[in-house]
Amino acid sequence: MLLLALILLPAVAAAIADALPARGRRVLLVGTAALHLALTILLWIAPGDRTLAGWLAEDALGRVVLTLVSLLFLLTAQYAVEYLRGEDPRGGRAFASCMLGFLAATSL
Repeated sequence: MLLLALILLPAVAAAIADALPARGRRVLLVGTAALHLALTILLWIAPGDRTLAGWLAEDALGRVVLTLVSLLFLLTAQYAVEYLRGEDPRGGRAFASCMLGFLAATSL
């Protein structure tokens, strides 16, 4: 179940980000990144998760890669918040949604 949460959390957040105002998107971006990192840490505490009848499983190398992706995404999201404050490319709606979609895809 934890593996599905790691994938569905940013995917659902990407859909929600499209409907939020600029400040809400920035909060959602960093909040989702932080929650994703917390779920990744939980995966280290309780390894061996399988879901979808074994079609989706994690192993030691996958945990290392997922941890790096999650940590780097959190740092990138914090930088993106400052970027969106200054630049605001077309409102940043697609930017935040695509970043969260990228996190969902790389978590898979």
